[in-house]
Amino acid sequence: MSGLMVAVEFRHGSWLTSDHMDSILQLFRMNQLTYITADEPQYGNLATVPFLPNVTTDIAYFRFHGRNKENWLKKGIETSLRFAYLYTDGELKEFVPSIQVVDKRAKVTYAMYNNCYGGFAIKNALRLKEFLG
Repeated sequence: MSGLMVAVEFRHGSWLTSDHMDSILQLFRMNQLTYITADEPQYGNLATVPFLPNVTTDIAYFRFHGRNKENWLKKGIETSLRFAYLYTDGELKEFVPSIQVVDKRAKVTYAMYNNCYGGFAIKNALRLKEFLG
């Protein structure tokens, strides 16, 4: 991977517990790995990652998967159904302060939507853009 920019998104909450978070972020900074802040459904356990905004390189990266709790952990369903979630305006507005704080520490900030079912990603991205000004 030498010479390539690498970004890492964790898919299990055990990586981002209070016992691990500081050392993970330090490792990422030392090795110029971009940490991806993810939003996923929350179950009160480690099945998904918590929303913990941070920046470890010149790039801040947010990835919004939706919060479809009903389908997220289901086995044997179409992958697209996991991402069948349209964020509400209220939910999108909750992200604005975190994005603004992290954006001040980065040269560039990305907000990517993976709730691609039914065109939800485009709708949410355009709406968040409005809220961010």
